[in-house]
Amino acid sequence: MLTNQVITNTTPIQVYSFDAVFNAIQPYLKEGFKFDIESNTGYPKTFGTVYTFAIQEYRTEKVPIEPEVVAEVITEKVPEVQPEPKTRRAKNQG
Repeated sequence: MLTNQVITNTTPIQVYSFDAVFNAIQPYLKEGFKFDIESNTGYPKTFGTVYTFAIQEYRTEKVPIEPEVVAEVITEKVPEVQPEPKTRRAKNQG
């Protein structure tokens, strides 16, 4: 079964020092959040001493897989034709 990750929560973070970045994100990372590096709005940025980014919480969902349909090939068994045994009489005639 396949799984699909669904975003359940996005948390924007804005801090003013590099060490505050780690203090701010540590509890979220322990809970399973991930950095948003896919979108432009959540991508980590820095403006002077202001650090802004977003982290997202994901939930994993199971995605059912449709069973693969396999066409059944029906083969008809054809009886094997045995060649006629050659006898002395058949050899003399042919």
